[in-house]
Amino acid sequence: MSDQAAANAATILKNLTEDPVPEQPASMASRVVRLSAVRRRPITWLCQRYMPGG
Repeated sequence: MSDQAAANAATILKNLTEDPVPEQPASMASRVVRLSAVRRRPITWLCQRYMPGG
């Protein structure tokens, strides 16, 4: 195996052993909302029953 191939293999192995999911910044964090807390609004349609607008 060449030196370049060995270096590539070492890099791949290192990437596989690291945590695959990076930390998300607070602005990208998910939040849970109860469906009962969501207000209903009438739907405006761009194309009736196929493409909602807004």
